Amino acid sequence: MIKKDKTLEIATFRFGIIGDFVTGVKLSYGEKERLLREKSKRSYQIPHSDRTTVSRTTIIEWISSYKKSGYKLDGLYPKVRKDKGGYRLLDPNIRNAIKDLKMQQPDLTVPMVIKKLRINKTIDQSDHINLTSIYRYLKQEKLASLNSKSVDRRKFEAEYPNQIWQSDVMHGPKADAGGVNRKTYLCAIIDDHSRLITHAQFYLSESLENLKDCLKSAVQKRGLPQKFGSSGVFVGN
Repeated sequence: MIKKDKTLEIATFRFGIIGDFVTGVKLSYGEKERLLREKSKRSYQIPHSDRTTVSRTTIIEWISSYKKSGYKLDGLYPKVRKDKGGYRLLDPNIRNAIKDLKMQQPDLTVPMVIKKLRINKTIDQSDHINLTSIYRYLKQEKLASLNSKSVDRRKFEAEYPNQIWQSDVMHGPKADAGGVNRKTYLCAIIDDHSRLITHAQFYLSESLENLKDCLKSAVQKRGLPQKFGSSGVFVGN
């Protein structure tokens, strides 16, 4: 009974993450991407895990599993891992995290990848991970030979100032807010061409209202941009 309750608790948590995508509410592509970004940046108390974040790829996999199960909660039950303690078969969340790390930092060695996994709390500090499994996975996904020279990192850049502004949010230090020690978030509006920070401010949440407030301050100081983007989603003026 305890094992069943644990499985149900995990599945319920996962449904709470994907509920916005599977409960019949019609979302545009832009809305879906915004929600995925927001959810992958949040910190959670994940049942029976020391991890505090859920990757974008994992959220998408949960959505797919739930739909394939006929929209049943058991589609979100954690898979039983026969190699528990050894990670000889890497579970999907670990594979996705490894792939993301290698795409972002192609020169990472396998020991460095494992160190990053522990820092990001994808695996626990006490967990043993099989090096051979990672090597095989990297080879299978054609990531083993990646290096900084083989990855095209060129990005679109605006031709002149105030053509496109981008927004970014970073986790900040905790601060006293009405007698409560709360986490802060640094919201910044950046000119894509000059990389000038048109405005940056700490807030107590990553809400859309706070983003609007930050953008309003930037406009008051620097004028109106032609386009405004949040992680590549642009809105014309």
